[in-house]
Parts: sequence; C-alpha cells; structure tokens
Amino acid sequence: LEYTTESDIYKKLKGRIPDIGEHSLTVVKIGDTIRALTGQPIVDASNKPVAQLLTLKDYTESYSRQQTIDIGALISALAVLILAVGLLYWYMNRALSPLQSVAMVLRAVADGDLSQQTKVTSKDEMGQLQEALNETVDQLRSMIGQIDEATAELDQSVNNVNSINEETR
Repeated sequence: LEYTTESDIYKKLKGRIPDIGEHSLTVVKIGDTIRALTGQPIVDASNKPVAQLLTLKDYTESYSRQQTIDIGALISALAVLILAVGLLYWYMNRALSPLQSVAMVLRAVADGDLSQQTKVTSKDEMGQLQEALNETVDQLRSMIGQIDEATAELDQSVNNVNSINEETR
C-alpha cells in the first residue's frame, strides 16, 4: 500500500478529483500508466462529509492485457469475416456456374447455333433446367430438319410441276 501527499500527483489529477461528499470512479492516464481513481467521502458522526478518501490504483498491466485480448478478438473477427466472404464467393460461383452454362447455350441458340448442349450437373432444379434446355434444343433441331425435308420435297414438287408444264407446252 502506498500513501502520498505529493502535490505532483494532485497536479496530474487536477480536474478529476471528486468534490467532498461525492462517490466516484474514474480511469485516468498518467504518463504511461493507467490508473483507477476512486473517491469515497469520509463523514463525521452527524453523517456530514468532512473529507474525501482518494485511492489511485495502477491497472497498467491488466489494461495492457485487455488491449491484447481486444486486438486478438478483432483479428479473429476479421479472419472469420474474410473466411465467410471467401466461402460465400466460392459457393456463389459453384451455384451459378450451371446457370452460366445455360445462358451460354441460350445465347448460341439465339444466334442460330443448335449444335450446343449444356452438361447436366445435378438432379435438382438446376439439373432439370439443363435437361429441359437440351431437350428444347433437340426439338428445335428436329423441327428445323423436318422443315428442311418438307422444303426439299416442296422444291422437288415444284420442279416436277415445272417439268410437266415445260413438256405440255
């Protein structure tokens, strides 16, 4: 236990010392130290404050440890946040990759290329969408083939009619 009446400490605490009769707890920094200043009134027999008992306890070491813990917690929180963002990015790429494949095939079909197919990667809704797209492209290819055949037959029929017309003249 230390007791002091040094005016130097009082000068450093100026403005932080509680008034007589006032209970207080204040954390103060004096130089490189962190201290807790408590004020406790001393009363006489009639319960009237006559003095103030001030205690000043050095908490520098525990404050330093607390700062280390706070910094460690902040670094841990940042690491967890970075990991969460990384996992979210990975998951979104993995989840959206089949959709990008579907979009690529649809663009090719819109440009008239019916040779494209998408790889079915699962049995869930995305897989069902991929299968439906492949079936749609197959059906379009089949219909265009039928139209080509019908056009060839119609062209042959027109040529036959033209030949008959030429012979009858």
